[in-house]
Amino acid sequence: MVASRSLESLKPTVQPAKGTTTEILARVRQSTNGGVYVDRSDVARQVFEADLIDEAMITVIPKDIGAGVKLLMNASQKARLGEPVRKSYPSGAVQERYFLR
Repeated sequence: MVASRSLESLKPTVQPAKGTTTEILARVRQSTNGGVYVDRSDVARQVFEADLIDEAMITVIPKDIGAGVKLLMNASQKARLGEPVRKSYPSGAVQERYFLR
């Protein structure tokens, strides 16, 4: 799923869809084996708040993004996360993989 306001010059493998992020994701999940990759913090936050994901992989790259964009908004959302599996990279990036409760 690609979030874009412009649907000009789409690649043949891209299918345009209209609707809210959660409506589109629900349709995509029904037409696949259930595995859907969501990127961009604003889109990920929407599907997280709609309880449409069961696993989250968050990569923090402090050198490139600075403070970054806050993904999780409150304590009740954070409580859904289990303990992360962390992987650190020489670049300073840290990847955390969560399985949601």
